[in-house]
Amino acid sequence: MKQIIGRLRRGERIEGRVEEIQAHGELLVNFQGDLLRVSNESHLNLKPGEVVQLEVTATAPLRFQVIFHGRSKLGRLNQSI
Repeated sequence: MKQIIGRLRRGERIEGRVEEIQAHGELLVNFQGDLLRVSNESHLNLKPGEVVQLEVTATAPLRFQVIFHGRSKLGRLNQSI
């Protein structure tokens, strides 16, 4: 997946599972076996085990919308892991 992240294009969607809730609204999300730290700016109350679908809205820096139960909220991806 780390190779895929560099090739993501605006409008693409990826899916992951929330593994852990961290401090300051950050989530640890599993994308095809790779763990990434995601900054949850959506104010959605996500929980471990939930599946999130993300739509890429920008690539530099990488930003996306969280698609959740038919609602979409802005979010940001931090590729620090």
